[in-house]
Amino acid sequence: MCWLGLWGARAEGQEPAPRAALMRTAAPAGDAELAGALDRFARSALDDLEVVTVSSTLALDIEQAQLALGCMAESPECMKTVADENEVTLLLAPRIDQAGDERVLTILLYDDRNGELTQSARRVPTAAGADGLLDRVPGLLRELFGLPPVSDTPDDGGTGNGNGDTEGNGNGGGNGTDPAGPDPVAAEPDSLGAGGPTLLAIGGAALLGGVVAGVLHMGSASDYEDAEVNDPASANAASAMFDEAQRRGRAATGLLIGGGVLAGAGLVWLLVDLMSDGEPDEPVSRIRPGLLVSSRSVGASMAMEFGR
Repeated sequence: MCWLGLWGARAEGQEPAPRAALMRTAAPAGDAELAGALDRFARSALDDLEVVTVSSTLALDIEQAQLALGCMAESPECMKTVADENEVTLLLAPRIDQAGDERVLTILLYDDRNGELTQSARRVPTAAGADGLLDRVPGLLRELFGLPPVSDTPDDGGTGNGNGDTEGNGNGGGNGTDPAGPDPVAAEPDSLGAGGPTLLAIGGAALLGGVVAGVLHMGSASDYEDAEVNDPASANAASAMFDEAQRRGRAATGLLIGGGVLAGAGLVWLLVDLMSDGEPDEPVSRIRPGLLVSSRSVGASMAMEFGR
């Protein structure tokens, strides 16, 4: 009985692991199969760490969540919305990007206890295939949760019995392979591709719509100013003209602001793409435009990140 009492006291004093949800892996269309494999492998690796309780694997990836919620996906506010809807404390979002002849694997971690959003990433040569990418997952997860690091690449070289090292053959040195693997990177590049022209086209269309809405607004405002108010019926008609002018004015403002932001983002995107084309050592860039339009307000933003 005494032993049972001690065991029960220890069990009660142990805090339960926080609940976590794993979003689907966001990846280019050509890596859809790899993304599915990463979803399954990441879930298994999380279970092996025994630091969280994975309650669910979400049907949306981080980019789809941005479209569904109308927010900047890689922001604490957007991640908090997803975490709250799924009643979890931690939210993990993997993604795969292509950068020249390398893939960049990134996992984002949102902690609802302090509202912090952190990420960890690895560069993996495309020639390494799916296994080379999946081998990095345990190391990324351990890094995110502050656990002691372990080698996340197979030890396939770098051994020797002389004075050689891992970068040369020396006197009995290794075979030229670095067992430590590629260095971690702080951020991942977005695939620039056709993003710039697409944003320019959308922004241009929005600007054109804003001009049309502005012309209609001016016409409605002119009709309101010319209206004669002689009786209650004419007063109601004038009030309707005023409301119509206000609605068209808000629509014009929203389209012009949003179109300007999107067109500007597309132009900068194109310039960054041109400057970094063919030069893998160029700074990693990320451009994230956002546009929120409601019946009462308009919001637009453009976030840019540069780093190695």
